Amino acid sequence: MDTWHVEPILDRPAALARGLQRFGAAGLSLRLAALRRQIECDYPLTLALDIVNREAADGLPPDLTDIIHAILHEAVLNAARHAEAAIVRVVVHVNGGVVLLTIADDGKGFPFIGTYDLRALDALGVGPRHIALGVAARGGALTLDSHRAGTRLDIVLPREIARPVVAMDDVPAVAAE
Repeated sequence: MDTWHVEPILDRPAALARGLQRFGAAGLSLRLAALRRQIECDYPLTLALDIVNREAADGLPPDLTDIIHAILHEAVLNAARHAEAAIVRVVVHVNGGVVLLTIADDGKGFPFIGTYDLRALDALGVGPRHIALGVAARGGALTLDSHRAGTRLDIVLPREIARPVVAMDDVPAVAAE
């Protein structure tokens, strides 16, 4: 019997680098199709993908594509491994300056019930930690809704990371020598 080990890639730079080498500059739809094949081969799970505006999704910046792929990979693996889900539905919607991700499964849910945002999950020390870290690192928002009949994650990621603007008055003067 073969044993498969899949690493969560959000906190493992070497695994992320291997993933990037595998996909190169491939768009998000190609990456998600490969994820579907892998997951459905390795687990008794159906992965339903809905990519709204595929052209826009495939044209996302490479760093954002990498993060989205890593988040969805982790979420689907969590549903397969821990929630014992039979169906996972993933919706990717590029809308203006944001990317909306919805991941819903019919698994057994988390040990806690209710709706929580990133701040509440962090304060309680519960939830999908790797996903939360990836969303927070990108400046996004996450809402987790857990019930006995499944879990739903709603994630909003900005297409561009806002860079802080520094006023010239805030820049220290350089002393002449």
